[in-house]
Amino acid sequence: MKNLPNRITLSRILLIFVFVALANIRSDSVGFFIPTVSPESAQVCHIIAYIVAILAAFTDMLDGYLARRFHLESDFGRLVDPLADKIFVVGTFVMMAEYKLMPGWIIIVVLTREFMVTGLRMLATHKGVVISADKWGKLKTILQMISLLIGGAAWVQMFDSEYEAFKTYCELYPTNATLLVDTYNTLKSGVPNAIRVFKEVLWPKGIKKCAIRLDSGDIAYLSKKARKMLDDAGLTECKIVASNSLDEDIILALIRQGAAVDAFGVGERMITAKSAPVFGGVYKLCAREAPDGTIIPKIKISENAAKITNPHYKKVYRLYDKENGKAIADYIAVHDEVVDGSAPIELFDPDYTWKRKTVTDYTVRELQVPIFLGGKCVYKSPSTTEIRDYCAKEVETLWDEVKRFENPHNYYVDLSQRLWDIKHELLKQGNK
Repeated sequence: MKNLPNRITLSRILLIFVFVALANIRSDSVGFFIPTVSPESAQVCHIIAYIVAILAAFTDMLDGYLARRFHLESDFGRLVDPLADKIFVVGTFVMMAEYKLMPGWIIIVVLTREFMVTGLRMLATHKGVVISADKWGKLKTILQMISLLIGGAAWVQMFDSEYEAFKTYCELYPTNATLLVDTYNTLKSGVPNAIRVFKEVLWPKGIKKCAIRLDSGDIAYLSKKARKMLDDAGLTECKIVASNSLDEDIILALIRQGAAVDAFGVGERMITAKSAPVFGGVYKLCAREAPDGTIIPKIKISENAAKITNPHYKKVYRLYDKENGKAIADYIAVHDEVVDGSAPIELFDPDYTWKRKTVTDYTVRELQVPIFLGGKCVYKSPSTTEIRDYCAKEVETLWDEVKRFENPHNYYVDLSQRLWDIKHELLKQGNK
């Protein structure tokens, strides 16, 4: 406990060097001894650096409090504590200058003041006088640290113009630059500034991959005008991204209007599923196994026809047209029924049973796969990319008439005749 405040002070100096090291990691090569990583990794390192800076600022309050609270003041602490503060301020200002987050003249004025104070302290120490930091000096240091940290968090507001903000962002993240161009005026300010920055910052590095984003206004009109401006400036590879509460209907309307949009950023209306925010699905018992191994089907009966369940232990098959590979229907059968495509199969609408169709030229795939067998997991979870590719492949097998937004055809999920008979027998028993 005796040397704890001094140890905390020394740890602050160490944290400052850790902060500078992490903040100095870049996503673009800027010189020797500067680590270069991916833009995503650089962002993580900068967040960690910010947290480390906060911890360093916290230790400045902690060491002084402990020293005063437990009467542990020492000449070493009086000398090293303000020195650690100066190192913190210098390190932070240097990184702000590196990332062009503060005008140089402000940094020079503040650092000149800090060095003058440090020089006076050293002179006083040489004459045998140790000057302790008073409460006003500590308050100044704490406020200075807080202002530096807030300034780092709200760095965009440090810029005097949209051009400076764009330029700094592209310098920090040249390989992942997407600029929001509608903050002020899309066509008179945003797009021209983006073009200027792309040419000044990215082109000299040999980088042509870039994008602008539209998040407001008439996106169809603005995207076409922006596309022409980009192409006329030679930025034919620059992409245009659209956002702003998009859903499938708005996207379809934009496409029909000929919007020059390369990618759509869909957020809230995908996450909250605005058109159907609640999935009305529940688990219900559909069968039980008797002691002799016999499967006994069970059914849930309701006055609401949509809530009546399909009984029994089942298998699900998907039938495809042999000629074009398009999905014909899904076919739910009892677990011991086999559908292998070798024989014609009759499909009928479970609700309108007179609608029947015999399918002959088809292939079939069983959709269910085992996850657990004998209490052991036998399934390997696919990667996110594999899930996406599988979904895209299956959607491609749907007919265009099923996928259209206006008056789409129903994709049928039919029951086998045997399963339909079991279901209606149970319904009859339930009504007795």
